[in-house]
Amino acid sequence: MEAHRMEHISPLGGDGELPSISNSLAFLGIDDHQRHVLSEIKSSPIHNILNDSLKIFYERIRETPELSEFFKTEEVVEKASQRQKEHWGQLFSGEFDEHYVKNVTKIGETHARIGLDPQWYIAGYAVILERIIQDVISNSIVRGTKPQKVSPQQMAHLGELIGVVVKAACLDMDMAISTYLNILKQEREKAAKENDALIVISEAIDRMAEGDMTVTLNPSVIERSPVLANSFKRLKERVQDMAEEIKGASSLVGTSSETISDGVAKAEERAQDQVSAISEITELTRVLKNSISGVAKQTEAAEDAVRSCLKATMEGNANVTKAQSSMEQIETIWKVIHDLVGAIDGIATQTNLLALNASVEAARVGDEGGGFAVIAGEIRTLANTTKNTAEQISEKTRLSKDLVLAASVSVSSTAELLAKIKDGVSLVEVAVTNINSEMNKQTSSAESTHHEAIKLQKTTQESVQLAGLMRKSSRDLMGRSQAMQILLKEFGFA
Repeated sequence: MEAHRMEHISPLGGDGELPSISNSLAFLGIDDHQRHVLSEIKSSPIHNILNDSLKIFYERIRETPELSEFFKTEEVVEKASQRQKEHWGQLFSGEFDEHYVKNVTKIGETHARIGLDPQWYIAGYAVILERIIQDVISNSIVRGTKPQKVSPQQMAHLGELIGVVVKAACLDMDMAISTYLNILKQEREKAAKENDALIVISEAIDRMAEGDMTVTLNPSVIERSPVLANSFKRLKERVQDMAEEIKGASSLVGTSSETISDGVAKAEERAQDQVSAISEITELTRVLKNSISGVAKQTEAAEDAVRSCLKATMEGNANVTKAQSSMEQIETIWKVIHDLVGAIDGIATQTNLLALNASVEAARVGDEGGGFAVIAGEIRTLANTTKNTAEQISEKTRLSKDLVLAASVSVSSTAELLAKIKDGVSLVEVAVTNINSEMNKQTSSAESTHHEAIKLQKTTQESVQLAGLMRKSSRDLMGRSQAMQILLKEFGFA
């Protein structure tokens, strides 16, 4: 059987033709006579036999997890059952021609493709074949419902029929399983070749990893495993391209990092200068803030003083107004006094004249009018005294009037000056208020400037620290770039 199996190890011959099964047919003894015997089954109610057999077969499949996954729907089962009927029909026809070989080879290829283990294929044949043989025997012995006597000739024919059925089924299994095993053998041989090629390619990749970029693959390796060989070629080309890119990039990185390091060093130096300058600015803004705060306090004091001055000026102006009113009242009183003094002077003159007349009359009377003359003299003396006093009062009143007039002029001048002073002080007040408002703004601005200067000082100090870190990173980057250049030289990319 081994020699027979080797004859069918490949579904295709060396020239691409389907293999002949004539040797297998001859070895099994399936000649024209037995083909004719086999065709008797086809003329019998084979469809009923196959229907029952396939029904049992697919019920067994549903109960077997390893097989049920291949037949997940009833539609799949129905299609498979129909193909089974067609194949068994062709097998029982006894026509083992090219069409049959193609069909059974396709079955073997399908089983290999889906990974169906041959044990299930053989078991399936056993299930179907058992049912077929039972039906063949039953149809040969039983007529109606009663068994019939069978002659020796009939028994011999029945044995021959069962024998040829078994041989045809074995031939069918041999063709399909041989195809299956041949495909597995081809896959193993292909895998072995690819494994050998894989080892060579793996060694080549190891050499690349060790820095040998001159490694190439032998044409026989490329032929045995073209996919892996092509992948190796692409890998090598990509590694070379990447190495060139890395070489250029590392060179650029080295140059750039050196430039960056120099630039950062200069920036750090400038930042240090800025820190010093900003520290001075911060101190100046602090002094300016304190100075402006002092000036603001002084302007606030000046504003208070101006307001006090304005208040005093307004009070003085009110007092001058009162003085002017008093002067006017004094002038009015002076006029009254002047009129009274004039009246007194007139009364004194009249009294003097009356006293003089009384003296004259007393002298005329003589001694009897002497007492009256004395009284008249006293009245005359009093009148003269009153007149003199009135003249003195008039003189004093005149002087007082001149003083009052002079004082009135002075008060008027003072009032005008106070009015001007009030206007001036009002203007000064407005100016000082504006100055004080501006100084408050300047104070706020100076404080903000001082705070911003402190923030700027802090930020600049942080920038100096960052510049130091950047310089360190640039140096590290430059070192790594140099290490990368050395590594590329080791790989032959000088």
